[in-house]
Amino acid sequence: MSKALDFSEFSSLSKTQWLEKIKRETGVESIDELTTKVFKNTPINPLHTSHAFEAPLPSEKSSLVLVHPHGNISNEKDDNIRIIKALEGGANGVYLTPTNKVKWPVLLNDVVLDYITLYVVTNNQSACEDLEAYIAQTYPEKNPLVFYDCRGFLHGHLRTGCRSGSINLMANEDLAPATRIALAIAQSHELIQNGKPVEQLWYALPTVGHYFLDIIQIRALRQLHQFLLETCKIEPTHPDIFVKSRLDNKSSDDEYQNMVKNTAEAMGAIVGGANALCIAPHNVHSKPNDPFGLRIARNIQLILQYEAHIDGHIDPASGSHFFEKQTIDMAKEAWNLFRDIEKGGGYMKMANNRDILAFLKTHKNA
Repeated sequence: MSKALDFSEFSSLSKTQWLEKIKRETGVESIDELTTKVFKNTPINPLHTSHAFEAPLPSEKSSLVLVHPHGNISNEKDDNIRIIKALEGGANGVYLTPTNKVKWPVLLNDVVLDYITLYVVTNNQSACEDLEAYIAQTYPEKNPLVFYDCRGFLHGHLRTGCRSGSINLMANEDLAPATRIALAIAQSHELIQNGKPVEQLWYALPTVGHYFLDIIQIRALRQLHQFLLETCKIEPTHPDIFVKSRLDNKSSDDEYQNMVKNTAEAMGAIVGGANALCIAPHNVHSKPNDPFGLRIARNIQLILQYEAHIDGHIDPASGSHFFEKQTIDMAKEAWNLFRDIEKGGGYMKMANNRDILAFLKTHKNA
């Protein structure tokens, strides 16, 4: 029988002694020198203890959807072939951004929505209306998972299973994470106040491009979503979060570096708790719709899911003093920014008066 480990020879350290020891071993004059400020109000401090945060976040087990970034629709028959090929290659979701009316029966021919998730982001209202009619006719007794966002159609009648209450922040790649989350919560609050069912809300946001911040951003959004519902006296639910890799940090002449960035952003999104992940090809700027680039983007997700198994854990960052403290700090900063939006009359009023543009300019790197 093995002997119990004896740690009595190691004397305990107070927090002050611990910090002094770190200063000696790292050669810094002040602990503040070890803090990195990625954004103005987003410091990354590597030194945290269990006393640095109030309580861990609520955790959940959610399946991860690997989404194929198909984009615009140019020819329904050809695009249908590409979508089926992507699904056969391992994707279990498709992300579409049509700009015109779509022949959904042609585009989704042999694409069974019982087994995949469909994400549609468009400014064309008729495309959403036609999609709604297609689903109602093709799946009259079922509720396939379809998430879509269409300006001016967010309050339309929807069948159960379709999520139209999108809080879409894809165009805000240059915003600091706390500001982006504040916008998300402000739009959620606006939709809830206008009667949108909570179960129809979903978030679409870009990655930050920083491994730690990608994890923290999604965890903070989850925390504030639940806090918002509690504040509105609504039964808290776990939000659906769709995350897409950002494009503005990808080089047009260094594709291999883009692969590394895509991998780090994918890992951060999954560890943070994204429900759906869409990785744009590493050569999206130089070779749009390149089959090889699309395959590599899909393989990054497949390897992380089926070989690294990082999606098989409930909130992998939970319990880390660093991530718990940074998450709460970002959530508090975002909540304060959200309160500023509410003081301005709410998201829709500020957007209609274009005051939201001044707010974004002020807090661009907050």
